[in-house]
Amino acid sequence: MADEQSGFELDACVAAAGIGTWFYDSVEGLMLGDGSRGDDAEQLAFYSCFARYPQLVVFSGAQRAFIYDYYLRIRIPCLGLHGYPVADVPSRDDFVVGEADVAGTWLWSPDMGMRSYPAGEAEWMRLYVQCPPTIPGVDGWSQE
Repeated sequence: MADEQSGFELDACVAAAGIGTWFYDSVEGLMLGDGSRGDDAEQLAFYSCFARYPQLVVFSGAQRAFIYDYYLRIRIPCLGLHGYPVADVPSRDDFVVGEADVAGTWLWSPDMGMRSYPAGEAEWMRLYVQCPPTIPGVDGWSQE
């Protein structure tokens, strides 16, 4: 699938730019694994990678509902149990029916609402194993 391929290419491009653990925030842009905003050079590198390998995944309402339910029932409680409570969770209706954010492809995730963040990449990896960010079931979102 082309969308999956571009996702792998985007990840590889960002890694080649020297950026380790990261996520995207529709307001701040590139966010690093420690919760800080990438510096100008990192933001530019991410922008360049995203321009080369755009993410064009569009989720149906049913897919968004599946994702939201997983976050609400499993991921958010798991993060809290491991010392990373999540704030500012959107309502189900806003998440499922609401407008796509400014990138047009990215969904809110609990990582965006964590009140604190793991100190480094090893802690992020441990947290991702204990509280997986995705589960099988949605093409373009699931990391199978």
